[in-house]
This record gives sequence, structure tokens and C-alpha cells, in this order.
Amino acid sequence: MWRIDKLTLTDFKSYKGTHVIPEFHNFQAVIGPNGAGKSNLMDAISFVLGVKVGLLRGSNLKDLIHDDPTMENPPSRAIVELQLKHGNGETKRYSRTILESGSSEYRIDGSVVSEKEYQNTLRDINIDVKARNFLVFQGDVIQVASKSGKELTKMIESICGSDELAKEYDELKARKEKAEEQTLTCFQKKKGMNAEKKQYKQMKEEAERYQELEEELSEQKKKLMLVDIRNYKKGMKKYTDETKEKRTELEELMNKKTEKEQTYQEALNEVRKKVKEENEKKDEIRKLKGERESLKPLEGRIQAKKRLLNDKLRGKEREFKILEMQSSEEKHKIDEFEKQKSEKEERLNELKNKQMITLNENQKKQFDKQNEKYQTECRDKEIEFNEMKRQIKQDEELIKELGKVENVKLLEEQLDSIKIQVKRYEEGIQKEQEEKKKEEEEVEIIKVRLNEKTENIERINHELKQVEDQMSELRMNLKENKHERMLNEMVDNLKRLFSKVYGQVNELYTPINKRNGNVISLAIGKYNKAVVVEDTQTAIECLRYVKEQRSRVVLTFLCLKELKTKDFFELDEEIKDIGGSFAIKNIKYNDKYDSVFRFVLNNTLLVDTLDNARKIAFNEYYKHKFRIITSIGSIVEKNSLMIGGITEKSKKKVNVKKGEEEYMSLSSKKQQLEEELKETQNIQITNLEEVQLRVKGHQQRINVLQKNLEEIKKNEEKYLKEKEEMEKKIGGKDVREVKKRIAQNKKHYEQLEKELKEKQEEYFGELNHQIGVENIYLECSERINKEREIEMFNIQQEIDVLKERIKIEEEKNSSTEKMELEKEIYDLKEEIQQEINEKEDEIKQKLERNNTEIENKSGELASVLREMEKLKMNVTDKKKEYEEVENLIKQNQKEQSHAQSMYSKLQVGLDETVRSARMEQIELPIKDNEKETQSTKITMDIVTQSTTYEDVEFNFESIKDIKIKNNEEYNRIRNELIEEINKLENKINGLTPNMKAIDQFNGIVDKLKDINDDFEEVRKEAKSATDAFIEIKNKRTKMFMEAFEHISNTIDPIYKELTRSTKHPLGGTAYLSLENTEEPYLSGLKYSAMPPFKRFHDLEQLSGGEKTIAALALLFAVQSYYPSPFFILDEIDAALDVQNILQVAKYIQKKCGDVQFLVISLKDTLYERADALVGVARDLDKKTSVTYTLDLKEYEL
Repeated sequence: MWRIDKLTLTDFKSYKGTHVIPEFHNFQAVIGPNGAGKSNLMDAISFVLGVKVGLLRGSNLKDLIHDDPTMENPPSRAIVELQLKHGNGETKRYSRTILESGSSEYRIDGSVVSEKEYQNTLRDINIDVKARNFLVFQGDVIQVASKSGKELTKMIESICGSDELAKEYDELKARKEKAEEQTLTCFQKKKGMNAEKKQYKQMKEEAERYQELEEELSEQKKKLMLVDIRNYKKGMKKYTDETKEKRTELEELMNKKTEKEQTYQEALNEVRKKVKEENEKKDEIRKLKGERESLKPLEGRIQAKKRLLNDKLRGKEREFKILEMQSSEEKHKIDEFEKQKSEKEERLNELKNKQMITLNENQKKQFDKQNEKYQTECRDKEIEFNEMKRQIKQDEELIKELGKVENVKLLEEQLDSIKIQVKRYEEGIQKEQEEKKKEEEEVEIIKVRLNEKTENIERINHELKQVEDQMSELRMNLKENKHERMLNEMVDNLKRLFSKVYGQVNELYTPINKRNGNVISLAIGKYNKAVVVEDTQTAIECLRYVKEQRSRVVLTFLCLKELKTKDFFELDEEIKDIGGSFAIKNIKYNDKYDSVFRFVLNNTLLVDTLDNARKIAFNEYYKHKFRIITSIGSIVEKNSLMIGGITEKSKKKVNVKKGEEEYMSLSSKKQQLEEELKETQNIQITNLEEVQLRVKGHQQRINVLQKNLEEIKKNEEKYLKEKEEMEKKIGGKDVREVKKRIAQNKKHYEQLEKELKEKQEEYFGELNHQIGVENIYLECSERINKEREIEMFNIQQEIDVLKERIKIEEEKNSSTEKMELEKEIYDLKEEIQQEINEKEDEIKQKLERNNTEIENKSGELASVLREMEKLKMNVTDKKKEYEEVENLIKQNQKEQSHAQSMYSKLQVGLDETVRSARMEQIELPIKDNEKETQSTKITMDIVTQSTTYEDVEFNFESIKDIKIKNNEEYNRIRNELIEEINKLENKINGLTPNMKAIDQFNGIVDKLKDINDDFEEVRKEAKSATDAFIEIKNKRTKMFMEAFEHISNTIDPIYKELTRSTKHPLGGTAYLSLENTEEPYLSGLKYSAMPPFKRFHDLEQLSGGEKTIAALALLFAVQSYYPSPFFILDEIDAALDVQNILQVAKYIQKKCGDVQFLVISLKDTLYERADALVGVARDLDKKTSVTYTLDLKEYEL
């Protein structure tokens, strides 16, 4: 048995350079991460065994060559070599090379062989590329699980080889059916020939009687034709003379028309000159008005600038006054702060000058000892003394506050001053707001005017577009109406001349519902004006007539006998439910024209809405079946192309005369609108930006005033608060009472102070003398020192605050801002005086000159308009004279057309009569021998489209006894001849003889003999074909059934083995059944599987894992029928759980002794049970896939 021994890859897919996998075992697994190149390894083996490139994830062979964009010289060839080894030690090398040309080369043991020889050699060792019995691609398991019964049949046919007999089977079956059909045909011929033999004897007797009646009928038809020809000739001469007379009259009228046209054009040219002059005058006036309008905004801008500068000047002056007031207030504050600062600095210096006394150690001990005695005796008096001191100080402060009543009055005066300033600022803000409001109203007015101007321009442009569209539409409709009139006149003439012309399509039907009239017309489309005729010959005659008339009318003909129509599709209930119906069912027409309307409305549906149309058009079942039209005229073609619906334009019909008048009216309106547009565009409006700038200036001044007002109000609040605090402190207290209390407290205070000093002298007198101070107790007391330090600190803080406030007020009182304001006020006054007033005077002078020029030009324009009115009246008179002559010409042409039409009708009648004679082989007599020879020749020729007979002089000698004076006698005689002809034709039609009955009777006898011989030959051929077919049928059935029975018998044990477990020791059940037991390859197979403890199910009803196990059972069963030496499986375990993978691994381990297994897997449960591993990885540096091998037998437990 052959096995894969070694695989060599060179530049194949992701494998760069040469890679060798040296040794393959009975159960070999290929592992590696996704994208490493595992499946490329399987593709390599499939490629070298001859699998087509389409199954290898490529579109052509070059796609399989390794592609590395970074390489300077990328490879242009790829080689895969597979070495097989037999059990007896023999080896064979199979290789396949992709050449630079994109083709491949096959080699066996290094020798080049053909693809066919290569495949045959592989087939000899049971490797069949067509059957693919040696590999299962990634995803093939799922595909097998989802195959239909028919597809499973094809798979088994491919495996067993019976599909190779399919072509021969089909050919022999066709041969058998053809032979049976020929046999039946020959039998029917034989039967029919015997029946004919009996009939021909009677036909012979009828033939002689028929010949006699035919000769008599020919003579009567000849008489009728000569009577018709003589009448046609007489009428043609009459209309020829009439036409000549009208042509002479027409020449005179045409000369007169030229003369009138010339005078009309001259008058029209005069009007045009005046119109040109009028436009020139209007342009001059428009230009002058434009100049005037351009000056107005300039004047407005100067006035606006003047107002703006004046407003700015007033604002600056108000700011200057406010600054002066603020400067005075701030100076007063600075003086006050300076005074307070000086007082604080004096007190601070006084405290600093008092130095603390320093004691030595003995003095300090002595002081502490005496102080302890003093405190023991005088503590309460000290407390009382300090409390009295505090009360006196508090009352003195109160006296100071009560002395600030004057300050309250000063605050009230300041508040009154602030109120005046507040009022002044509020009035200034109010005034600015009023002026701002006026300017904003002006902005709104300007915006309204601008909007009105824009809207007027848009309105005029819209009206202009409407007028131009109407004019364009009128031009088109007038042109269409003229063509339609010519077309209708021509069709009317054709209907009069030819009896087989029935009219235009739109004249031959009536809508059942009138509101669907336009929709049906739209559905018929280009065939609305098509002319319906009986046959092609009539259409040719009509075209000849149109050509003779030299008409430019284009005609489309629909011939009743030539139209081929298709059957209508059946409408199902879904279309009926949404109101769909065939368009042809919505019209009434004569049954005679059924083929016409079946042709023009073939499978056209009429529905109510576009949504319903889309439902049908885009439904896969109905797609490309119906042409759909909605009630509003939208069309969906069979190719799903959508066309718009009916517009108002498509409904309009324009009267030519009224249309021309309307066109002139629209032209005049267009000119008026263009003039109005120019005037509107020249209207100048005050510059919006200037007014908006003035509004912005007012707002800025309002902001400044409001800011100043807020600061003043803050000061007002501050002063009010100070005033309230002062009044609160003062309350209702009386200064005399407070002074009296101070006097009493001071007296007591002095008494206490005296007593304490005596005690202090008693305890500290000696120490005072030693140190040389007045009172050491007071100098060294910590409380006294602490109070002094606190007081010094507070005073310094107050001095710093006062310095900062003085600095702030001095900065506020800086005169720089005031000087700048004075300069700005001066500059504004100079600009108003020098620049603005001078420009204003200059513009007023220009406006006066412009108005004078406009008045002069308007007078000249009025004069031109009066002259033009007179010229227009003259044009109207000349046009009327010209139209009168033109109407006479039209009348003459109409009469000529009628005469020519009647002449043509008679000519057509003559030609039809002569052609009928030629068709019926009736010879009409000519006057002399030369013409007779010509007539005889014409009679024998094939009828052509260009032949006419108006110049041929026929011989009426045979009908000289038939006298005709008028049309009544002509019709009477003609009807008598037709009646006689009809009688003869009825007799002939009643006979229906076969003129060749005798010859046919003799021929039938000979034919019967030939038919009998043919019948025998066909019968033999039928037997031979049937025998050959049965033989190939039995052979094909045998091959198929051998494979089916083997697979059917094998699949259940395999499935049991794959589903067996300790929990389910019996495993599942699977079986195959045939739908057709007589010829199984023509029908499908039914594959059913029952997993353990479950019911029987078709494959599609199983879960993913159950489907995979069932599909694998089928694949293993098929492989066992046509066993290849090795079996390659790519990721068959993707959808399996651990238990199922374990069962598959056990099965492969069991079978790998008979068949070599190569499995690509990502599941360790499977590949850890292999004999060896091939690891595939990516070398990122070299940009290639690499392989590693590992023999697992060395690690068996």
C-alpha cells in the first residue's frame, strides 16, 4: 500500500524558498495558529495531486506563487513535489511546477508527462482527483451535511464512476425516444396514405367541372376590371385638368404674397427702429436715475456721519463734565485721608518713644516678690480701676461720635449731590436709548426695504422664468400641433384611398373609465399615432403614396396579419389584492384589433399607487415580467427603470392662432419684466452698516454712562450706610448725661488711681529709687506692654490703609484722561465744520443737475412713444393684408391637395385593379401590338412597389356595349358584375376540386410502397436503440448500486463507532434510502441519522456537532468504498465538542493501519493522539511559513 513519505515545497503560497517535510506517519497531525499556513500545506498536497486552482483559493496559478513585495527579485515559479512510498520499499516522486507563463508542468520521477498520463498514473493507485476520494477541504464537512438528496446522488455517482456513463446514457435515451417517435410517424403516414387513396377518385370527377367555371369567372372579372379602369381613367383626366388650373392661380397668389410680405416687413422694420430708439432713451434715463440713486446714499452717509459725529461730540462733553465733578470729590477725599494719616503717625511716634526698662536678676527677684504682695492686697482695686478706665474711654468715644452730627449733615449734602448726578446720568442714558431706538427703527426699515428689493428681484426673476418656460412650451406645442395636423390629414387621406387602412391606434379604443384616459395613452406610448393596416402590402402602398406627395410626415404601421404577441402572465391573488389589473382590461375596442392592443399593452399592469408598483416591480418572483403604470402615470419598466408621471403640460392642447397671440403677449410681458428688473436693481437704499454703526455708538455710550451710574450708586449706598451707622450709634443719647457720667467716673477713677499709687509707692518705692524711675510697677507690667504693642500695630495698619486709599484717589484724580477728552472734543468740532459741511453742499448741486437732465430725456422718450404707436397701427394693417393673401393660398393648396388626393385615389384604384389582374393571371387588352407586348410582359412579371399604369392605353372594345353616363349607372353595372362573379365563386367554392387528383392518385400507390419500406427500417432502428439503452442503463444502475449498497451497509457501523461512549455503548443509528429504486441516479438520496437516545432526523434538523459526526460517517463510508492510500482532513473538528473529537480520534487511530491519515486541527484532544505532528508557524523576519516535525511515538505513556 502506498503512503505519503516526503513533501517538498518551493515558493508555494506562504512558503518562501524550499521547505521539506521529511517523514509522514500513519496518523499525522498538522497544527499551528491561524494564519500560519496550515491550509496552505493541504493546498500544496492538493495542488501536486492535480486539483484545479479554483478549489485552492486562487483565481489563476500565479496566485499560488509566494508573493513578497519587499523582495527585489520575487519568485516567478513554484514547485511542489510529493514522494509516495510503497510497503515493499518502492518510491515514486510526483511533482507539479507553476511556470512563468502561468501554466503548470507535471513530472513523475523527474520525467515530464501530460496531465492525462499524470492523472491516470494516480488513478492506478486509487487517487482520483475528479472524485476527490483522498481529501476533505476546510468546510467540506458542513457542505456534505447541507447537501440535498440530488447532490448526495451526484457525489456517489462521482465516487463510483457511473457519472462517466451519463453522457452515453442520455445520448442512447434520446436515440431510443427518437426512433420510437419515427416509428409512430411512419405508421401514421401509412394509415393516412390509405385514406387519401379513397378520396382522389372523387376529386378527379370534380376537376373537369371546376375548370369550366374558372374560365367563365375569369371572363366576368375581366369585364369588371375594364369597367373600373375606364371609370378611373375618366376621373383622373378630370382631376388633372383641375390641378393645372389651380396651379396657375397659385402662382399669381404667390407673387401677390411676396409683395404684401415685403411691405409688411418694411413697416415692421420701421417699428423696430423706433423700439431701438425707445430703448436707447430708456437706457439714458435709467443711467441718469442710477447716478441720482447712487448720490442719495452718499448724501445719506454724509448726513449719517454728521449725526454720528455730533452724537459723539455730545457724549464726550457729557463725559468731561462728569470727570470734573468726580475730580472735585476725589480731591476732598484725599485731604481728609491725609489729615487722618498725620494724626495716626503722631500717636505712633509717641508710643515708640516710650522704652521698656530692663531689670537685672536681683532687681527682677525683688520686683516679683513685691509684686506678689501687691497683687494679694490690691487685685480687686486693680480690676475696678481698669473697668472704670474702660468705661471712661467708651464714654469719651461716644462723645466723639455725638460730635459727628456735623459729619452726618455733610454726608446728607454729599448724598444730595450724588442724587443730582444719578438723575443727570439717568437722563443721559434715557436720551441715548431714545436715539438708539430711533436708529434701530431705521435699521428695521432699511432691512424691510432691502428684503422688499430682494423679494421683488426674486419675484420678477421667478415671473421671468415662468414666462420664458411658457414661451418655450408654446413654441414646442405650436411645432407639435403643426406636425400632428399634417399627420392627421395624411392618415385621413390614406383611409379614404385604401379600404384596408383602419386609422391610428388612439382612435380605435375607448377607456372604460374616463379618468384613466391619459394613463392608457401614456402606457401605449410611441404607438399612439401608429397607423393600423391589414397587411404589409397595404403599408407599402401607403408609403408609396406618402412619397409621391413629397410629405415630410413620418408614419409607423402596425399590420394586423404580421403582429406577433406573447401570452399574458397569470395574475396571482397578491396582485389582485392590491388592485392590480392588466391595462388592456381597462379599454374597449373591436375584437378585430385584439392583436394590436395585445402588442402595444403586452403584460402592462395598471395599479393605483407607486408603492404598489414598487411591491410588484422589485419582487423577485414578478421581476422582469410586468411593465407597470400607476394612476398618476408613473411607469416602472420590466428592467425596473422608473419614468415620471403625467404633467399638466402633457394634458394641454394649443390652438395655433390663439397660441401665436399668446406668444406675442408673453413676449411683451417678458420685455416689461426685464425693464422692471433693471429699475429694481438700480434702487439704492441707505447704507445699513452706517446706521448699525450709529446704533453701536449709542450702545457704547449707554454702557459708559451705566458704568459711571453704577459707581455713583455704590458711593450713594456707602454714604447711606455710614449715615445709618452714625445715627444708630448716636441713637437717642444725650451728650450732657454722658458728660455727667464721665465726670463721676473720673472722680472715682482718680481716687482709685491715688490709692493704688500709694500702695505702689509702699511696695515698689525702694526699687524706684534704686533704678531711678517714677513707677517701676507701671513700666514693667506685661499687660501695659502688651496693650502698647497692640495699639502700635493697629495704628500702623490704619496708616497703611490710608496710604493705599490716598494712592487710589490720586490715580483717579489724574488729569490725563481729562486732557485727552478735551483734545477729542476739539478734533470732532473741526471735522464737522471743515469736511462734512463742504461735501454736503457738493452733493446737493450734483442732484439738482441730474434731475434737470432726467426731465429733458423723459420728454424726448414721450415723443418717440407717440411716433411708435402710429407705426404699430400701420404694421397691423399690413399684417392683415398679408394674412388675407396667405389664407387664399392655403385655400388654393387645400383644393389642389383634394384634387391630387382624388387623383391618387383613382390612381391607386387603377394600380390595384391591374395588379389584381396580374395576381389572378387575367390578361387585360392594350390598344396596339407594341404596348400589348409590354402589357403581356408586365402581366408575367412579379409585382413591384414602383409599378404604375396611368400611361397605359387599355383596349375597351370588349365592353363598348356597356354605356355609363354617371356614377349611379357605374355603381349599378359594377354591382351586377360583382353579383355574377360572387355566384360563380360560390359554385367554385362549393366544388373545391383537386386539379392534380389523377397524378396524385398514381403517386399515392408508389408512396405507399416506399412508406412500407421506411416503416420496416425505422422499426429495426427502434429495437437496436432500445437494446443499447437497456444495456447502458443496467451498467450504470449496477455501478451505482454497488457503491450505494457498500456505503449504505458501511455507514451505520461507522456512525455507531463515532457516537459510541460509556454512557451510550450502542451508539447512534444512520441509514441511506433511495427515492427511485429503478433508476436511482436520476433521483435523490435520503440520509437520516439518529444520535444516541434521540429520534430519527434528516441532517438539516440536527445540531452543528451532530451534523458534523453524521457527515464524517458518510465521508468515511464513501472513502471505504473507493479507498485512497491516504486521507487528508482539514479542520473537520471545528464544530465538535471534546467527546465527539475523542471518538473521531479513536476511529482514525483504528483505521490508520489501512489508510494513512493527515489531519489539520486546532484541537489538542485530536492531535495529541496522532503518531507525529507537523507544526506550522510564521517567521516574521523572513516573511514565510516554517514547519517543525515531532514524533509522538517516542513519548507514548
